[in-house]
Order: sequence, then C-alpha cells, then structure tokens
Amino acid sequence: MKKIPLILVFTLLTLISFSQDQTQNSDGHYTIGILAVTSSTGDNSYNDQVSSAIYSVFSSKGRFTVVDQSIAQIIVSGNIISVITNNVTITKSQVVKDPNSGLYVAQNFNVPAIDATITVNMQASEVSTGAVKSSKMVRCTRRTETDWANTAIAIDNAVNALPGHMKAWANEAFPVDLKILKIESYKRGLPDKVLIKGGNDTDLEKTKGSMSHWSGSSSKLQVFENEIIITDGKQYTRPVKIGEIKVDEVQGDFTVCKVTDGAEAIKREMDAGKTLLLKILTY
Repeated sequence: MKKIPLILVFTLLTLISFSQDQTQNSDGHYTIGILAVTSSTGDNSYNDQVSSAIYSVFSSKGRFTVVDQSIAQIIVSGNIISVITNNVTITKSQVVKDPNSGLYVAQNFNVPAIDATITVNMQASEVSTGAVKSSKMVRCTRRTETDWANTAIAIDNAVNALPGHMKAWANEAFPVDLKILKIESYKRGLPDKVLIKGGNDTDLEKTKGSMSHWSGSSSKLQVFENEIIITDGKQYTRPVKIGEIKVDEVQGDFTVCKVTDGAEAIKREMDAGKTLLLKILTY
C-alpha cells in the first residue's frame, strides 16, 4: 500500500477546510453568481426584465456581493414557468345626483381588468458541492384596470412587482438572525417599542400611507421563542409565538419597532433573560 506524503495530507486538509469555510458563511456574507434567466414558456420576452429583478435584489443587500459565476460561492438561477392572464370585470360604485329627485344615490358600473400572473422557479445552489440550498416557485399576481386587449401592460405590471417577492425569497433562502435586543420605551409599564437586530439588509421598512407596492403597511414581524422538547430520546425545537411588532423606524442595521400584540408576554420573557426571535410576516 502506497504512503501518502505528509505534506500532501496537510495540503488536502487545508483545501477541504477552505472549501467548508466558504460554504459556512460564519459572517453571513455570500458571493453570488447570477445565471441568465431562462423560460419554459417558449416566449423569452420577459427574461431580461426578470434577470434585472433578481440582480437588483442581491446587489441592493450589503451581505451579498454579485460576482462572476467562475468565482461565486452560490449560483442563483431563475426559470420562467408560466405567464398567465385572465380577463375579469370589476364592479365599482360612485355617488351621483339623481336628476329627477335631486338626491345623491350610489350607482354601480363595471370596469374591465386583467389579472396577470408570472411564476418563476428560483434556485440557489452551492458551487463547491452542487447542493441545492433553496428552490422555490416565486409567484406574483397583479390586477390592472385596462381594456382586455392590453395584456402586455398587465404582464409588465406583474413583472415590475417581482422584486418584492424575490426579496422575500432571498431572505428566506439566506436568513438573517433577527431578534429583540432591548426594550426601547415603555407605555403604562409595558413595552411600547423595542430595538431589534435587522434593518435595511432584511428589507424592513416603514411605509407612509398606502403607497407601498408590497403590503401597503409597515413591515410586520412575529415575536417567538424556541421551546426545547425532549421525547423518545430525541430533542426537538418548537417555536412558540409571544407577540407581534411592526416597524417604526429603520436605523441602518437596527430597527425600532412598535409592539402591537403580546406586550405583557414580551416583558415577562425579556425580564427572565429569554432570547426572543423574530420572523418577518409582511414586508
């Protein structure tokens, strides 16, 4: 049996260790290579727009660096599965003055609209192992009030709304450790606002009015703690909901949130030194 030189053993171990470190991302940073979007629909008209949406999502986050595919740690790909439109009629009402009675009455009228849905299969794979880190069908539907002949406009609106859905997938595929750091202020003896870890890089935002193209309101998060259950010789982790909070002010990597539910439970668990974790409910 041939002996392997000791220096070769050390070299191999070093290379293996380096490869593992590149995959583990202890600092939460990733180098991302993005493949050109493909389409299974037979129509490549929207490939470039979807590619731009994916690129904008990863290039806008500090924890991602978009690089050439040859030196990337993670390869992200997207394939358009379907683009579907559906003609619908919306019934609306308006208040008009009755010419006979002079009274103001509600009058219904119909408006043509198109529901456009685009579905993209997103996938993130580790270059070093080829393992699929995340695979998900990202689907976006938008209703456009327009003549039924204007399907192109309706589809464009759905494609233009994709970044919000892509960001949700990216945060799910590459999660950030979100948790409550401290109680920022009290109201009647209970937590009114809390400071959390996480902000711009997780796409949390304070929305003014109803102009958001995602949820129409400030980002909402669920507060929970992990309960450890041991049964049949095995240990399980069960998330237990404590309450809910919503974004009040994003401060870079941190965010001040207003407590909307579970103030008593949050105070009790924080006073007991428990770590309260967070899950994004809406953007």
